[in-house]
Amino acid sequence: MTNIIEKLKTLADNIQAAKLGKRGKEIHINSYTVIDEYHEWRTESEDLFEHYFDNSNSHYDKFISLPRGGNGYVLMKYFDQQYPIFKVLIKKIESGESMKQTKITATAVAIKSVEEKSIFISHATKDKEIIDAFVDIILQGALSVPIDKIFCVSTDGTKIKSGADWRDSINESLLSAKVNFLIITPNYKESEVCLNEMGAAWVTSATVLPLIIDPINYKTVGIIQEPNQIEKLLDEKSLDRIKDIVQEKLEIPPALIKSDRWTAKKKEFLIVVKKHLTTTPFEVPMDRDTFNEIMKEKADLESTVNSLIDEKNELESLISDLKKAKDKTEVAAIIKKKNPSTQFQDFEELCNIVKKRLAQNDSIINGIIFKSYSRKEVTIKSEGNKDEIDEALANDFIDEDLDVKWETTKEMMKIRESLDEVSKFLEKTLKEDFYELYDENFDAPMEISNKKFWEAVFEASISFT
Repeated sequence: MTNIIEKLKTLADNIQAAKLGKRGKEIHINSYTVIDEYHEWRTESEDLFEHYFDNSNSHYDKFISLPRGGNGYVLMKYFDQQYPIFKVLIKKIESGESMKQTKITATAVAIKSVEEKSIFISHATKDKEIIDAFVDIILQGALSVPIDKIFCVSTDGTKIKSGADWRDSINESLLSAKVNFLIITPNYKESEVCLNEMGAAWVTSATVLPLIIDPINYKTVGIIQEPNQIEKLLDEKSLDRIKDIVQEKLEIPPALIKSDRWTAKKKEFLIVVKKHLTTTPFEVPMDRDTFNEIMKEKADLESTVNSLIDEKNELESLISDLKKAKDKTEVAAIIKKKNPSTQFQDFEELCNIVKKRLAQNDSIINGIIFKSYSRKEVTIKSEGNKDEIDEALANDFIDEDLDVKWETTKEMMKIRESLDEVSKFLEKTLKEDFYELYDENFDAPMEISNKKFWEAVFEASISFT
């Protein structure tokens, strides 16, 4: 118990830190991290408190009565109400003042639940309606298992006795049981207590029967067992196999289990549970791929929101500057400064790629690249550049005729691709302000086959000798 309480305290402290902005910009109260921490803290707190308190305790009743849904901001409002209650209830547990409001005599306090149980049912308290139906209709009604031979923390007649340490009662019942049922639902998998019981059940000498309910399936059940050792609780054939196992392990005489009665009770159980799940369905567990896709969509949406915020700030700044303008000329200058051509920005990005790739070459090699790409009859003189040309020949950048071998190496293919991107861009229909910005920034013809264009726009060092 101490470990569970310390874990819950740590989770609460982490949530508080996020509220105060002490965990960085990424982990805020509306982040998935904090929302998951809240749900984990609340679920496990309720599981713990359920063993010590009931609805007669006003603090406990208020703690569990608040809604569970909403975004991080809504959940933090619930947390603000629950956290003071949490501290009070934890203090009561630690001080030993936390018994449920049941009449307890001095003798009862001293007695532990040492009576042997034949069946142990591990389940989530949130699945009480399903478990009650399983105990009342299947185990008692159809299989005639005495109620005092069943251990189940949520069903009347099978609960831990008043005054008994719940951990000792669970341990004793697990060890004495001949059949351990694990009723595995999404609620079960969210409970640390249930998962601990699951682990403990496998080390006992009892027959362990994991019973799953959709949407839990053989893939998501989380048990390292063969599928044929797991049964579906809402499947008629599975229930028949469960009947046979219970009858054998508990040595129930065949005379106590009439076929007609078993069939009627089995159908009654299925109707009751399926009706309950129709009105109170489980949340479908999310697989990892779906979760990653949603997280990507979230990141994209956050990026979009941030972009919109930036645009809003820019527009507010533009409006502020326009209010200060004295005439149309100043208005035009402000608009031009605040809203540069998107086309020109795209052009600069494409040119920067070419610039980086050409910058890795000697000027004579860039001269050969220019000659090959522009297809101009430029004479390349190798005298004085023998080392550079030999190196390019050795690397298969060029051939013996001093033409570029575009398709031989990745380096030349990437240069060709980046030059083609610029060429395709210049063939598009461009806006008037693009040409204005080009003339303001570059003193060269806007022709990719022009040497000055390469030198001005790509900032390339080019020579032919």
